Parts: sequence; structure tokens; C-alpha cells
Amino acid sequence: MPLGLKRIFLILWIVWYMLHLAESEGNLTCTKMLDTRSQDECCGNNVLSRFMFVTTNCSKYWDDFDTCRYECLYNNWNLLDSKNKIQRPELYDMITRLYNPLNGYNNYGLAMKRAFEDCDKLYLKYADFVLLYSAQAQNYLRLDKNCEPFALYYAQCVSGNLFMNCPKEYWRDNVMCNEYKTELISCSKYLGLTTVPNDDTLNEPGLKKNGANGHRKRLIDSIMPVILFMFIGFLRNI
Repeated sequence: MPLGLKRIFLILWIVWYMLHLAESEGNLTCTKMLDTRSQDECCGNNVLSRFMFVTTNCSKYWDDFDTCRYECLYNNWNLLDSKNKIQRPELYDMITRLYNPLNGYNNYGLAMKRAFEDCDKLYLKYADFVLLYSAQAQNYLRLDKNCEPFALYYAQCVSGNLFMNCPKEYWRDNVMCNEYKTELISCSKYLGLTTVPNDDTLNEPGLKKNGANGHRKRLIDSIMPVILFMFIGFLRNI
């Protein structure tokens, strides 16, 4: 599969900000990329991702895929710094401990490493954008507000990356997972067909001061230039 197509999830990661427009069947399908439970099931049978629970006190979140699960895991492994950036030495230490040649999961660990690195680059590039709309997305998705959402944002991106680039020995080759992957790949057309407004909508004072009360179309219009920029950038790799 071409590199750009395999990594299209990096574009779709931003779709969770677009749930305000998830009114058509197509867009509702695209929001499936938020489902880390299903993605982990297709890549690793919902077992390998749970290795992160080893040596932690997060067992109460074993079947909870909300914000608190990922905040607990990421805090226990000390994966994020005070600015919500990935701490790579700690990340690499975790991966080496959990996924290595000795236990036979080295390929999964390498795929996870690449996923974290790609998602970290994406977050750093669009950190201001993520912070701007974080509260609105958290409200819409009804995320648990007792925990910070940033670990979940990383987890959604990493899970999507692993799903789209899963080593074949860990992929569940069944109808559900194969159809799921096809659906997520096809979601790119919704981004490519969306009308892009003028760039000055990003600087609309009313949106920044009171975005949560604005019309949903204004919110989506304001982020479409960023999404289109990402879309064009990844198409160059196809």
C-alpha cells in the first residue's frame, strides 16, 4: 500500500474536531477512527495494547477507553512532559520493556515507536490548533472531564497509525477489520471534496473568543484550511 495512503490516518485524526458536522452517513463512518477499542482489537486482538497496564495502578480502566484510561497509563509511564509533549527516552524505555525480541512482539513495538513519533510530530506542528479546540471537542464527545484529554488524543492517533500500518502477524484478517480499514481509507474523499473557505476565517475574532457558542459551520470552516494543508501534504507521498 502506498505510503501516503497507509498514513492517511494522520489526516483523519483531525476529523474528531469535525464531529459537529457528522450528520451524513459518510462522516459518521469517518468518526470510527476515534474507536481505539475496535482498532486495538483488529491490530493485536485487544491484548498487545494492554501490555501498557503492566506495573501500573490503572487496572480499573481495563475496559474503559475514555480519557482517564490513557491519562493513567501515560502518567504511569511518564510519557508526557508538562507541555504534553512525548518524552521519547521514557517512551523508548517502555516499548523496549513491553515489546521486544525476547517475547516475540518486537515488530509491534517498532510499529508503535513509529506511530508515536509520527503523532508527536503532528501534535507539535498543530499544538496551538489542538489546544484551541480541545475544550469544545471534549464537550461534544462527552469525555470524562475528571481527566485531561491530551493522552487520549495521542492514543487515538497512535491507535489509528497502528491500525493502518499493523504488522501482518498481528492483524486480525476478518471481514469486520478489513471492511473497517477500507472505510477509513475511503474517508479521505470527504476531506478532499469539502469546500475550503478563505484563510482569514481562522482569525475571526468571534470564533476565538466564543467558539463554543458559534454556529457549527463556522467552527468547521475555520479548521478546513489546516485540514486541506495536511491533505495536500500527504498526497505528495502517495
